[in-house]
Formats: sequence, C-alpha cells, structure tokens
Amino acid sequence: GNGFNVNQRYGSFSFYYKYFPLANNSLIASAVLTDNAGNGIGAASVEISNVTSTFTQANIPFQYFASGIPTNCIITFGIYDSSAVIAPGSYFVIDDVELSGTVGINQSKNPTIQLKNISPNPVNNLTTINFSLPKTETVGIELFDVTGKRLLNIVSEEMAGENRKEIDLSLIPSGFYYLKMITDSGSSAIPVAVQH
Repeated sequence: GNGFNVNQRYGSFSFYYKYFPLANNSLIASAVLTDNAGNGIGAASVEISNVTSTFTQANIPFQYFASGIPTNCIITFGIYDSSAVIAPGSYFVIDDVELSGTVGINQSKNPTIQLKNISPNPVNNLTTINFSLPKTETVGIELFDVTGKRLLNIVSEEMAGENRKEIDLSLIPSGFYYLKMITDSGSSAIPVAVQH
C-alpha cells in the first residue's frame, strides 16, 4: 500500500507478536518514513527467528539517514528466508502496532546532497536513479534491506552536478529496500520496492 500520513520524527516502532517459523524462516518487520516526494528519511526494522508462542513486545528505535520531517510511513511484516525458499506453514500474529516518542532533527552536513528519484519504482530489473551534488566529491551509493544490511555497492567514484545512473536489481529478491548515497559532505536516502 501507500502507507499513512505522519508529521513527526518518531523515536521507535513497537508491536506485540507471536511467531511460529519453520526451517530457517524469519519474520521481518519494518517501518519506513518518507517525505512528500517519497525520499527516505528514517527506518526501523527487526528480524525475528525464534518461536514465540506468547505475545512478546518488540520495540525498535528509528535510524534517521536524512533531515526533515516525514510525511508518510509504510509498515511491513513478512516472512523471509536467506535461502530464498520460504517454508510453507510459517505464520505470525501481530497486535498493538505503535509509533512513539519523538527525536530532534539531525541536519546533514550539506542538505544539498540529494537522491532525487528512482524510476521506475517499483523496480522489476533495471531502474535509473537521479541525484545532484553541489561540488566534485567521492560518492558512494549502496542498496540496503530493511534490517540495515548492505546488499549492493552501486557506485563509488568522483562526481559533481546532476547525475543519472542505471542500476540492475534483477538479482535482488522482491521486497522493500532503500538506496543510500554517502559523500564527505552528507548523505541522502530513498526507498525502493523490487517486484519480479
């Protein structure tokens, strides 16, 4: 879905859960905060792999990677297996989902560092990212999953000005991710959905 409206930088994402996994399956829970343009501002995520037969609380702090106040939140719960084969029969129950607390705005060193957009998004195989830099500097662009694990180093080179980069995500499993651009002057992130 498109998520729901928010208007503050939350401190944490919490919920109660029961989880009954089979094989190596894990429950992945995530909350992604974006601005009006769909740029990622922050995320909170957790991977749960143990059987939990009584309701247990998960309380995950948000990690912020861009400045500004979020206007949208997308919360997802899903079963994942690192072998890409999900065992039938795993299931979970979620209750009392909450975003709580507030945190101050952390300004980046240079707010003009910006990943502008990714198109198409959702991505099937190939997509293009557009970004701008106010001066020449070394740029690193990486793809992360909702747990914060780095999956792909897309670019690491000197650049300046307006840029376009085509990327191939055909080997990345379907799911929610975020692209993060890191420079000496600051960073910017944008959510991306992969659908094969």
